[in-house]
Amino acid sequence: MRWIYALLLLFGAALPASSAAPFARTAVEEQGEIVPGQRIHLIVDVFAPDFFTSPPQFPLFDLPDALVTLPDERAQNSVQTIDGVQYSGIRRTYAIVPEKSGPYVVPPFAIELGYSVDGKPTRAEVMAPSASFTVGGGTQSQGVAFAASGLTLKESFDRDPATLKSGEAIVRTITIFSRDTQAMLIPPLELHNPSGLQAYAKPPLLKDGVTVDNERGSERVEVLTYVAPSEGSFDIPAATMHWFDIDAHADQTSTLPPTKLSVAKADAKSTGIAPVVDKPTERSASLSTRAIALAALAVAILAAITATIWKRRNMITALLARYRTSRARPEHAAYRQLLAALDTGGAQEIYSALTDWCRLASLGSPANWVEQSADDELSRQYYRLQQHLFAREHTAFDAAALRQAIERVRKARPFSAGTKHRGALPALNPP
Repeated sequence: MRWIYALLLLFGAALPASSAAPFARTAVEEQGEIVPGQRIHLIVDVFAPDFFTSPPQFPLFDLPDALVTLPDERAQNSVQTIDGVQYSGIRRTYAIVPEKSGPYVVPPFAIELGYSVDGKPTRAEVMAPSASFTVGGGTQSQGVAFAASGLTLKESFDRDPATLKSGEAIVRTITIFSRDTQAMLIPPLELHNPSGLQAYAKPPLLKDGVTVDNERGSERVEVLTYVAPSEGSFDIPAATMHWFDIDAHADQTSTLPPTKLSVAKADAKSTGIAPVVDKPTERSASLSTRAIALAALAVAILAAITATIWKRRNMITALLARYRTSRARPEHAAYRQLLAALDTGGAQEIYSALTDWCRLASLGSPANWVEQSADDELSRQYYRLQQHLFAREHTAFDAAALRQAIERVRKARPFSAGTKHRGALPALNPP
């Protein structure tokens, strides 16, 4: 009986370790009242025993009447001991912007990952639990479309508005900054064209992850050019923005004051000195004849080139279109960033660049691509990178060897932009 009890105790002690499996947790960061247009943070933690052999593939999910995005921020790594088992954790944060008031329920969604079981890479899939939050009336009942925190409105001119002359231009730059939002959600200002001035506006510049006065947020930059065709005094009207202050929980209006332009008469053009014309000589006549002959030859060559281009215009147009399409493909830019990271970046930067390139090339996760390549050297170098990043004891890896393996496999097995690979992230959900 004593041996039986001892065996049962040993079996009970070993059971938690053998049954250890990856799992996920979700939580809504915001507490208290939430208003339409406010950005909500959904925190998702994925845990795996020992260490990850390939990171979790966080997908986008659909949520009615809300915009869901996964900001391009680095994942947070952690190590926790749960029920005597050591887990590695990776955290990503989704941004959810509700458009209406009412209850919202985030559905469960699957997350693919790879982790180590007895030193062997193992694939798994965990379900992120459902999460919910409620959006109050807030801004919607009062007609305010944009909810923000710490919004600031600034403007600058490229010259003194009081020193303008007729025919000259002045450039006005307006910057809207807000914490805890996304640049694409910042609405345009209410601008009115000034009477008597010609106004030209550039497309707005949207920036995320900027820092202003030690505050991190997003900004929308609008650039306008005003041209004064004549002298006189002109007024650039005030610019206003209505928004809802999340911190004060109240409607706010930010305003840029009007600006007065004093335009003076342009300076008269100087007449200059009339040139002295020499009488033509025999040498100058010879030079003129030679110049005419060279000009005629240049025109003939240009005409021949033009005729050749016109004759082959369809082929040239197709080649140019193919070149522009090739250079504009996001995969090429991501691949160049990956090579730069392999040359000068650290392990985390290399891993992030490799993940971005695989996603833009529709190759799925790096682990999927490495497995499908069936290249022993690439698998070896990629496994060393994973060990360096996710194992409890960091091991060295060779960035140069990893680059050579990636370049060789990419050249030998070029991807197809239309090919679907398992594990590829779905497209961004429609607004």
